[in-house]
Amino acid sequence: MTELNTRNVTLRVTRSAYQSRHGVVFNGVEVDPETFRKVNARQHYIVRIEDADRVSVVPAFKKGMLLDILPRTKLLIPVAEGFERFIVTTDTVGVVRPAGQLIVELLGGSSLFKGIGPVKAEKLWAFFGEELYDLLDKGDHTALVQKLSPDTAQNAVDAWRSYVNIDAMRYCNLELGLSVSMSFRVSGFYLQDTASKLREDPYRLLAFGLSFRECDKLAAKLGHAMDSPIRLAAAVEEALYDILNRGSTVATHNELFEPLTKLLSTFSVKPCDGHALASQALQAGYSSENYVLLAEGRYQSNGAFVMESAVAEQIALLVSIPVQLVMTNEQISETICDYEQAKGFRLTALQHEAVTRAARHNFFIINGGAGVGKTTVLDALYHVFRQIHIVPIQLALAGKAAKRMTEATGYESFTIARFLRVFDFKKYENMELAFIIDESSMVDLPSMYRLLRMIPQGTRIIMLGDTGQLPPVDFGLVFHELVELDEIPKVTLTEVRRQGENSNIPSVANSIRHGMMPKLDHPDVIHIKSIGFTPIKKLAAQLRLEAPEITQIVCPTNKMADAVNALCSTHNNRARIRIFVEDFDRYIDTDFRVGDKVMCCTNLYHLDLMNGSVGQVITAYKQLVMVSDGENEDYASFGRILWDDGIEREVSAELIDVLKLAYAITIHKSQGSQFERVIIPLDKSPNLDLTMFYTAVTRAQKEVILIGDIQTLSEALQREFSKARSTDIQHKLHIALSKYCQGPS
Repeated sequence: MTELNTRNVTLRVTRSAYQSRHGVVFNGVEVDPETFRKVNARQHYIVRIEDADRVSVVPAFKKGMLLDILPRTKLLIPVAEGFERFIVTTDTVGVVRPAGQLIVELLGGSSLFKGIGPVKAEKLWAFFGEELYDLLDKGDHTALVQKLSPDTAQNAVDAWRSYVNIDAMRYCNLELGLSVSMSFRVSGFYLQDTASKLREDPYRLLAFGLSFRECDKLAAKLGHAMDSPIRLAAAVEEALYDILNRGSTVATHNELFEPLTKLLSTFSVKPCDGHALASQALQAGYSSENYVLLAEGRYQSNGAFVMESAVAEQIALLVSIPVQLVMTNEQISETICDYEQAKGFRLTALQHEAVTRAARHNFFIINGGAGVGKTTVLDALYHVFRQIHIVPIQLALAGKAAKRMTEATGYESFTIARFLRVFDFKKYENMELAFIIDESSMVDLPSMYRLLRMIPQGTRIIMLGDTGQLPPVDFGLVFHELVELDEIPKVTLTEVRRQGENSNIPSVANSIRHGMMPKLDHPDVIHIKSIGFTPIKKLAAQLRLEAPEITQIVCPTNKMADAVNALCSTHNNRARIRIFVEDFDRYIDTDFRVGDKVMCCTNLYHLDLMNGSVGQVITAYKQLVMVSDGENEDYASFGRILWDDGIEREVSAELIDVLKLAYAITIHKSQGSQFERVIIPLDKSPNLDLTMFYTAVTRAQKEVILIGDIQTLSEALQREFSKARSTDIQHKLHIALSKYCQGPS
């Protein structure tokens, strides 16, 4: 193995990019930069792009593309029969635009241009000639329809954008030194205006994830002063981003002043008077397109302002629109009675009220703690909906919650992410729809905003949730804020029905919910004293073995979950999944064995796997198996996993990279799930509050075991971080409601 001097190399991609453990990898062969003909048939390249944002990079590099790369490192590995393999790392990549008839090879050989094979590519060139470049540059898919189907023509135009924005992408990557993924995202957004936009205001890159310090360096390089209006406005914007990261959408002058001072104290590498600059940035009346100055001197980022305003406007409209009742209250009651007789039980008075009122409103909230029968209310409501020909569309943030809704009601459910990607309103033309959002306490402001933008105005919306559970991971509060408003029609259920009458779980959960220390000496809810991280994790793993099929360990921290998983996995000695690493031309063991419980830790939309999907390894191949992805691309699989949606899926290198063992999961990952037996290690963390422990305890149907120092729980009961979030959605909703007639009660 010899290290070589690096030089610019032009490659044709022979295998589309995929995620590996160390970055994004694609395979290629070197071609002549003038003719694009292969330089040496006995050489091939494995290129690793060192970029943290792998999700953005993978779709950018498809088989058949031409790329210029500048290797940072380059190793030659001789292989059998005189062939050579180059292992290259790089952070500088440029897309190469073909010329003349070479476009035929690109269109016909790249998987980026779906539906165009070599024959169609030849026909396109024969018909359009050099004009083909202009048509693709202009995005004129209507002209391409002369030789392609409408879908194929549109896809060709979309795929060609990478070749239109070549100069912009190179400017970002080569001149500004931005990462490959950021260069693609920025040039894809600003297109041909990229260079002028960034020269005018380099702080625009904050929105793409570049740090304020890095923007400062670019600003100094481009001649901007440390007290320039764009820098001061950007600093306020960045400070507001920090507020968003903490969950709030608004901030006061005092809350912004300290972080602003820190941001502005250095420009490029020079110290400066951050205090004076912060005062200047926050002076009264200071105007900026990046943020809004609200009443009472509060600041809000422009994005959060737009989102809260749009959400408030649409909810206010729904609340104020009277429902044209097809059924009387008496007829609704008769329908509920039919439902009760068919199910063999009676609804509580509040459940009956919830069904009746939900049928009479365009927007309605069903609030209540775990196990109070919110899903039963839904099932009964759907019985009413069938009588008046309303079709329910079920949504949830987590895949497990969506699956549970389907199991409980028989109707299809979507995660919000999947709904936004694949839902087809054409299938429901001339139908009245009602969108039901479960686990609404988890729904953040951006998700709610995207949902309401997609759902047609005037369509019914019903939100179900529990304000005692964890707040959203992302910024904002929607459900918690709406529940507090008198103008919003709602019912709060109180009678617990999930556990049996003799269960102590509801009373323990209720105490935790109200910040009171519960008794933990019941047969089904116990506390085992243990001090220290290691003893706690060992005991959790040991107790799981008493009933492994029905037990889920639920941890406050990732650190504890990882440690417990490592212990639990030592009891499994079955075949291990091994992956083939092309860089080293050999198999490497993974952490996963047949029988292991695993979790997907990111959204893999093309596989229909969501962050939090759980499965079990059922097969580990002795050697890799090549399988098709259905789009003329083959990939290596190293085993199979049976997922919680009942589907078996192949284990690719991409999937391996986002898998974790799931004998123990975090409390956040458990939300939306139910387990017979729950073990909760009391691991200390500054992020612990009563909502975390309330959520953990209410995941259990029959038994809860807490392990650790009871002081950890006692301290957490004094904190409720969701109440520390500041938002302006209630104020915006009052303003929106004032424009319409008063909403029904």
